[in-house]
Amino acid sequence: MVEDNNTKKAGKAAKGTKSASRGLGRGLNALLSADAIASLNEADAEQVRKIRINELSPNKAQPRQDFDPESLQELALSIESNGIVQPLLAVANGGGKGYTIVAGERRWRAARLAGLEEVPVIVRDLDDKEVQRISLIENLNREDLNQIEEAQALSSLLKEYNMTQEELARDIGRSRPAIANTLRLLKLPEAIQKSIRLSKLSAGHARALLALKTEESQLKLAERIINEDLSVRATERAVQAILTPRKKTKPVQIDEAQSLSVKTVEENISKALGTKVRFTYKDGEGSIVIRYRSLDDLQRLMELFGAEAD
Repeated sequence: MVEDNNTKKAGKAAKGTKSASRGLGRGLNALLSADAIASLNEADAEQVRKIRINELSPNKAQPRQDFDPESLQELALSIESNGIVQPLLAVANGGGKGYTIVAGERRWRAARLAGLEEVPVIVRDLDDKEVQRISLIENLNREDLNQIEEAQALSSLLKEYNMTQEELARDIGRSRPAIANTLRLLKLPEAIQKSIRLSKLSAGHARALLALKTEESQLKLAERIINEDLSVRATERAVQAILTPRKKTKPVQIDEAQSLSVKTVEENISKALGTKVRFTYKDGEGSIVIRYRSLDDLQRLMELFGAEAD
């Protein structure tokens, strides 16, 4: 495994560069492209410095909160063999008290596991909004965030900087509907959000659950999805079944007068035939069942009906 999956993701990063550049501002896109940083020109190379690992601290507003221990250990082994190919991005803290990581916290964590004392860092002068925005975009480009982390990061940007969804869409190179759909996930119960973070439920499952009206029905179906391993399509069908249940047909009620009339006819025919006759009735239709006690009795009835046996 090449450090931080750079080799596998080089093509993906190149594709992400174009979309990210739409709202990042001049020069910021260069910070976010793995290819651009890996192939620093001479001017940029002068800004790369070795900083002691203990002088760096994570960004408290970092969108990504979940770091897989196994994946980190694999990256640490790669760093032991190959070093850190892509420098971290950081800002200097006030009063000369170390640096805050803007991009590359995963590399920093893996470097600590690998026992490194120093890591390569590009230090830039960025305000809080730029720090938060770059952290979000870097993780989006790398597809490192789960859907809940992404929704929380988007929500934070909107609230802290009083941005509209349209402004945020331009800033991070996403469509406004895509941002709106992601933010809707935060309306789900906390238990369902946790399942999304743990990859027990996908974003597709979550969006289907949003159509349900009550938290109780959402939680109940979410549990079923996990237990029965339902696909997104099966989940959508289950949601529709909940929203539009089949109407139970009520049996036709026979009023008392009609019931007495049928009973009277039944008794009259029984007397006329000299055997028990039973009527069945439903929805205006029915049948007559005539009982006989022996073959001779059947012959008698046939003669009454004017029928002859072959």
